[in-house]
Amino acid sequence: MLSLAATLGHRRIEARHLVDNAGSGRVLAKLGFRRIGRMVAIFSPARGEAAPALVHTLDLSGEGESGDDGNGKGSGSDIRRKAA
Repeated sequence: MLSLAATLGHRRIEARHLVDNAGSGRVLAKLGFRRIGRMVAIFSPARGEAAPALVHTLDLSGEGESGDDGNGKGSGSDIRRKAA
């Protein structure tokens, strides 16, 4: 899916996971996503209500962008991830 997105010209992918679902956060990290330190509320159909979620991003352009060092403060390091 990430390769297709890059082929279609998308430069960045954003993903969210519910705060209490750490497993989904680990999957995103393994794919190269970085938490950008923003929390939003998203509707969870399974819960029938909004729940807090963490936002992650993946740079597909290869140009890099400032990432988050995991504590929400941002490290300023480049994310140079090409879609596999």
